[in-house]
Amino acid sequence: MNPKPSLTRALACGALALTAVTAACTPEDQALVANHLQRRSAALASVRSSSLSDEQLARLANCESGGNPQARSSSGTYHGLYQFNQSTWNGVARSVLPEYVGTAPSAAPREVQDAMARALYNARGRSPWPVCGRRL
Repeated sequence: MNPKPSLTRALACGALALTAVTAACTPEDQALVANHLQRRSAALASVRSSSLSDEQLARLANCESGGNPQARSSSGTYHGLYQFNQSTWNGVARSVLPEYVGTAPSAAPREVQDAMARALYNARGRSPWPVCGRRL
């Protein structure tokens, strides 16, 4: 993941907070983490509620990548569960979770890859997956 440096620092502080080592975290860092997690949860819930069913998404992921979130095509062009190319991923990320613009799809958490696939499906239907999309 390649989020902005301030977000990276804040997320690290959030992880430290979970382990009760908060001395290095400022209140601003803690607020940034809380804000990020709230935005991410809202974005994921929004996309999830208006798109593919969990079963359809699982079929698509199994067809595209064998269900492997870190999958890469043999050419290196397509990444992750849904075999996004970087430009398509970045375009979807700009509207769903901007902090993931520039992150390799295969480096994003599964739930983020799911949200991006749902958002892409909402925008373009099954056309981004010409073979596997027929199995939805």
